[in-house]
Amino acid sequence: MSLALYISEVLNPSRALVFSAENPVPINAPELTFSDGDAANIYLVDGSGGYSAASGATGSTVTVSIGLLNAALWTNANWTLVQTPNGWAGELNPSGDALFALFQGRSQMTLTLQVKITDAQGKSRTYLTVPVTIIQSMAPAGVISSIRDGEMAITNGSDSVTVTGLALASVPRRVLVNIQKPDGGSNIFGTVLESSITTDGFTVDLSGAADMDGYKLEYQLTFG
Repeated sequence: MSLALYISEVLNPSRALVFSAENPVPINAPELTFSDGDAANIYLVDGSGGYSAASGATGSTVTVSIGLLNAALWTNANWTLVQTPNGWAGELNPSGDALFALFQGRSQMTLTLQVKITDAQGKSRTYLTVPVTIIQSMAPAGVISSIRDGEMAITNGSDSVTVTGLALASVPRRVLVNIQKPDGGSNIFGTVLESSITTDGFTVDLSGAADMDGYKLEYQLTFG
């Protein structure tokens, strides 16, 4: 997938990601998939329907980072200049053990996406600092030796789910969960209780009680 990030030089970094140069209204950052690189172009826009003179300027460099607000856990400073329009091209590929560890059994998480641009004179400015959702699809190479998937129905009125009887050969290294809702259902998410993870199963606390039949817990166990 190819992405285009338009960043307004006149807006606060917390809302500077915009729809396009011609329509510079703030938007949410696109969802990114862990360890699945997306080609991306970055452009600076002037907020008046055009591109900034600083966008893709000769001698400028870009650093993109993803992580906690004050701690970058993935960084890419390998961006090249492109023309028509002027900007930078590179890859958004959030990955690595430090980033993966933050999932803590969740299927997705929200971190901070930051874009810093340094001009030819060495002056740096952070143009973008926005939340970004990272989706878990795979672990770092060499971490996982096997995967086991499953699902179970959630009883109406339940605010937790316990999976038992798995008879696993070893305790899972990771337990990733997702709550599938029926049509008309509420948005409910699940959190794995770490102390409950055994070779027999695990327990998931729900953010709210199921308000109808049809909810399902989907889980993925990883070992190694």
